[in-house]
Amino acid sequence: METTEAAGSAQPGGETPRETPDTIGIVLDPDGDPVAYALVADKELTDSCGVATGVFDVTGSEWLPVEALGYAPGFVRLQQAQGEYRVFEARLTPIAAVEPLTGQ
Repeated sequence: METTEAAGSAQPGGETPRETPDTIGIVLDPDGDPVAYALVADKELTDSCGVATGVFDVTGSEWLPVEALGYAPGFVRLQQAQGEYRVFEARLTPIAAVEPLTGQ
């Protein structure tokens, strides 16, 4: 993976360099509205538009967990896009829409 600076060198302010994102995706609710601040793969948060970018060390057959407050957890598989980039679209179900099972 490429980094924004040479490995081991610090950026101004003592920040460590970040890897160049190789993945972009969006997290939506069932109506197609963005889910802000969803956690993707336990490492990246979506922005206020439901978009997340990052570097995810998985093969194409692995699933990434997606979680957000008020929604049932979900999983998404990365898809290969143009060039070296991977993309995903995740749909989360609101907890309020999940009906409990009752024994009969």
